[in-house]
Amino acid sequence: MFGVWLAKQSIGVCATQWNMAPNCHSYREDSAHLNRCMEAGRTLLFKDSIQRLGMWMEATGCTDSTLGYWIQKFLLTRGRRPCRTLKIMPTTIAAVAADINTIGWTEFLHGRIPCSITKWQTAHCIGLVQSRLTGRDWVKGFIRQLLRISHSQWIYRNFTLHHKTRGYLALKKKAEVLSAIANLTEQRPEDLPEDSRFLLEMDFESLVLASSYGRQAYWVLAMKAALRGGKRCSSHTWKRTSRDGTRASRLVQLATVEYVRVARIDGVAIRSGKRKPWGKGGSTLGNGSNKRLRKPD
Repeated sequence: MFGVWLAKQSIGVCATQWNMAPNCHSYREDSAHLNRCMEAGRTLLFKDSIQRLGMWMEATGCTDSTLGYWIQKFLLTRGRRPCRTLKIMPTTIAAVAADINTIGWTEFLHGRIPCSITKWQTAHCIGLVQSRLTGRDWVKGFIRQLLRISHSQWIYRNFTLHHKTRGYLALKKKAEVLSAIANLTEQRPEDLPEDSRFLLEMDFESLVLASSYGRQAYWVLAMKAALRGGKRCSSHTWKRTSRDGTRASRLVQLATVEYVRVARIDGVAIRSGKRKPWGKGGSTLGNGSNKRLRKPD
């Protein structure tokens, strides 16, 4: 699953809330925003991850101090500043900074590092006498640490979004249910059937403050069903299904019945619902009442 996440994150197709960011509530959330979100909790986690990266560099004992310092400074910019714009940068590391800028901050955090860093670390490890770690081995461990930083941001985002009780989606559903309860409590008892009016006689304070989300959602569903039942029982909205399957109001049905009764008394032919076939050309040309021969109104 880590490989699946890394593949999706690298090509920018991770499933995100495109129209909503759960932590900072920005308008867009994409794969780049997952590591650049400036929410307080995620920023604190990112700084802690950079600190762990520095501890790993010190623990190996094979990291060039100048390179390690400027890599941490570049990562802490969160992609807002190019690496070459950092102040008081020595000229010896300017070439590495240019290569990092070419790759980009997001791609660098996904483990795409320039070859100049590998050459730098290889030369540094060769000069160490007591270390058996090569520059290529150091690069593998360094890439693993970078991916942990990005993956920790993804885990934090999913936890704050999908947690069953404290996640953003769960809290949003609770807010919607509480809003529905506030609207439904204003309904009149006359709008409900008699066997459902007990729903308005309960303690709403305990329903809002002490009840679980499941009980609140169940009450909302029961109230909506009771309101629909009350509308069906109301005489003002009585409807009936006609023979062709459509729904017609009572007034329309009464008007239709009256029209049929009057038509039969006056001897007027009642048109059927089927359309008459078109006549042949020879039988209609001589008809004086043909619409094509009539003068316009």
